[in-house]
Amino acid sequence: MSATLRATSVPSRKAFVRRVIGKWLRSIAILSVPAWQEAYCGGVRVEIAESRLRRGEEARPQGSALPSQMIVMISLLFVTGIISGVAAQTQCTFITDQQPHSRPSLAKPAYHSPFADPVFGQTVVRVSGNPGDAIPNVGGTWGTCERHHYSKDQAWNADMSLLYLNYTGLFINGDTYQPTFKKGGPGGEKRWHPSNPDLMFFVGGNQIGTWNVRTDEVTVLKTFAGYSDFGISEANVSLDGNRVAIYAKNSTGKDVGFVYDMAQDKKYPDFDPLLGGWNVDWISITPLGDYVVQCSGGNTYRVFTLDGDIVAGSQLRDSIKHADMAVDADGTTQWLVGAVRDLDWGNVARYRLPAIADPASNDSRMLLPAGKGNASHVSCRNTDPKARGWCFVSSSGSSGEPYYDELDMVKLDGSEARRFAHMHAPRVEQAGHSAYRSEAHGCPSPDASKAVFASNWDESGSIGAYVVEICKDDATSEYPRVDPHTLRTRQKQNGIAATSGTLYDFRGRAVTAGRDVSSPGRKSPAGVYIVRQENEERVTVRAAVSCGGI
Repeated sequence: MSATLRATSVPSRKAFVRRVIGKWLRSIAILSVPAWQEAYCGGVRVEIAESRLRRGEEARPQGSALPSQMIVMISLLFVTGIISGVAAQTQCTFITDQQPHSRPSLAKPAYHSPFADPVFGQTVVRVSGNPGDAIPNVGGTWGTCERHHYSKDQAWNADMSLLYLNYTGLFINGDTYQPTFKKGGPGGEKRWHPSNPDLMFFVGGNQIGTWNVRTDEVTVLKTFAGYSDFGISEANVSLDGNRVAIYAKNSTGKDVGFVYDMAQDKKYPDFDPLLGGWNVDWISITPLGDYVVQCSGGNTYRVFTLDGDIVAGSQLRDSIKHADMAVDADGTTQWLVGAVRDLDWGNVARYRLPAIADPASNDSRMLLPAGKGNASHVSCRNTDPKARGWCFVSSSGSSGEPYYDELDMVKLDGSEARRFAHMHAPRVEQAGHSAYRSEAHGCPSPDASKAVFASNWDESGSIGAYVVEICKDDATSEYPRVDPHTLRTRQKQNGIAATSGTLYDFRGRAVTAGRDVSSPGRKSPAGVYIVRQENEERVTVRAAVSCGGI
């Protein structure tokens, strides 16, 4: 839902821009023809200009004023009130009770026609079209199953500019939901890179690599001689993008697991995931990359060190289903969060990693009270530091029960559950697709401002993708707070890591200095700033919009 921006009166906008900004900005770099990009601030679309200067190249004045395109852009921002320093404020009201809320009967929503959920008030948009209709911009026709992959396989890329509908290989715009392109990429299982929005990791055969989804460039990072049948199943890479846990067969055909550190090109020792009669549903590196979690039979769990030793007190047999792992708001505590079916069917519980079964060192607790909820799948893919401390829950159950057929969010301390939408997703076969494909598998965006889910919309005959756009309460709520950089700066420029980054206001005063400006830092008012970012080869200068809090 778009926030309302309040504009203040700013006299002689163009004169102000020319006088205050022009001379200073020209002293940094030549502003060549800008490459325009789109950004959003409080739901308002703005345009961003970017210019580049090779290191060692002299910055020469280009006249007495900024380019007309930049003037138009900044004038637009003045009109919308962004540069005035008045932050967008939205007061959100969430339903947080524990009572049943009947699911209303609703006709299947039209493609790209947002509507407010009649019970919970959040905006819902169908982002896939009708079977047989032409797919805009891409060609071909929509199929009878157009959906993302799974609850804990992040569907959005790092900057949320793309949303991946895995089932048919379709990439759509993460803001407008317009189809962008359709590609298959290399074989194997794929996961978005946690910080590079153009890259996916792939794992298959005996290789790990990256795939640039825009250029189709495939880079093999490592080939493991003597190994085969690589898989990651429901696993993810660590949040820094460096480590991954692999389930494979070694040269003798024995099932093994191991960790690979891509940044250091280091393979850790093999370990035996079948030890003690366990089997493997999935194994995954923890979010902070310091342990490996194994799920056996979809119900029980244990934890290994990176070197393959079982952590004492980590063998948990509470029959947790469809669990994910989360980093709490403190940035250091890690939890295993899932639907606990042996204790109380469908409730959600947390277990502190790594000693998830040791009551002496653990702080496990139910996140939904006993008898409340029929959780099916948990997703903690809201990994942005400002969105941590919560996990999303897709529930099934029966009509008349609390949380029935809902997409909700629970706080990791158990103090609150926010209820967002009914998903209209009964678990039944549709158009030749298994009932599994009709499961909702709700998955939040990295900043938790949106969540995608699949639905056959009360057995409408096909399975489609839907997005819930969640109200952002900037004034009173610790959730969800979106990354304040409306235009996220890339950590790499042409593959070379940025070594210095400075954020300036329009009077030329440094707001941040000597670090990558995409990292958290000191607070600054909402407004428009100049970003100057350096590496060994070039300087990048761009105008950037902040919604406040940089």
